[in-house]
Amino acid sequence: AIMHGVKRVPVEERDAALEAAKMAKAQKLMALSQMILQRKKEGKLDEETLKLTLKAVETNPEFYTAWNLRRMILKLRIDSAASTSTATDASTPSASEHTPQSVQTLLEQELELLAGAIAKSPKTYCLWVHRQWTVQALLDLGNPDLLDKELGLCAELLRADERNFHCWAFRLALRRLAPAADAAADLAFTTDKINANFSNYSAWHYRSKALASLHAHGTQQRTAAAPAGGGLKEAVDAETQLVEGAVYTDPLDQSPWIYLRWLVSWALPPSLLLVAARPPSPSPSSPPLLLAFSAAVSGVAAGVTVTLNAAPLTGKWEAVEGGERTRAQAPAEPASQVWAFYPTDPLPPPHSTASLSLSLSLS
Repeated sequence: AIMHGVKRVPVEERDAALEAAKMAKAQKLMALSQMILQRKKEGKLDEETLKLTLKAVETNPEFYTAWNLRRMILKLRIDSAASTSTATDASTPSASEHTPQSVQTLLEQELELLAGAIAKSPKTYCLWVHRQWTVQALLDLGNPDLLDKELGLCAELLRADERNFHCWAFRLALRRLAPAADAAADLAFTTDKINANFSNYSAWHYRSKALASLHAHGTQQRTAAAPAGGGLKEAVDAETQLVEGAVYTDPLDQSPWIYLRWLVSWALPPSLLLVAARPPSPSPSSPPLLLAFSAAVSGVAAGVTVTLNAAPLTGKWEAVEGGERTRAQAPAEPASQVWAFYPTDPLPPPHSTASLSLSLSLS
């Protein structure tokens, strides 16, 4: 039998010596793991534990508990270095305390360790989580050139495996860490990847993020009370041509079709998909009215009017599901696809003759 392109060898045909070596290695790793977990339980976040976790992740890069423990130890050293650098009394720091320079060296060594681990196991979640944390820690120490180096590493890894979605997600995280992300460069990067392989879904997905960032007046920054505005026609036309080329090349490939569906929903103004009304409930957490939109919107309170017997009904709108807050929005004004209305006064009972109506001001 073949699984994921690798032939499965029956147990009776396996090399006995090789299997014995694997078993011995597994037993050593288990003993090491138990030692690490015991030291963690005892709170021994010291140099010896750091060395043990190093040995563990070199043997098994997927040992996420060891990586978590390394973060805890490194965080303690970062905090110690911060307190040392801010101390006003020159006699306060001792020779055993860590400095920002020593911590920076440790973190740079951590990146080297991770590079080797990722080379062995490029699709292991905990490695990318730990690398993102390490990069953030180094940026906090003042290493602005690090982002370009990490982007270069991503380019190298994506040349080896263009569909490594872990690396694509890491690249996206790097762009969010950048003070001024170059969305145009990201768009060009995805163009090269898509032209090389129209079936690269990760590249299409990353492209949607870059396009939305490059054209900030997409649906993510529209409100229910304001028109969508213009300026997207040229970009949408160019994207449509790119999708058409992919579809004509391989009409059965789902990646460009998924991207086209996103493109249409992003370029068009948000529309109301569903209005759900239900009888009044004694529970204050059960709203009588729900609105569902085709995209995350904000400003619903200004764009939607609820009337009862032709008279405006006062109340408040709350986001049911969280959406990404945009740069143009206040922290207290989220965007959401689903909104719930909570009237100030109780509504009439279900069998009354009251008339509840809804008026929307949407582009």
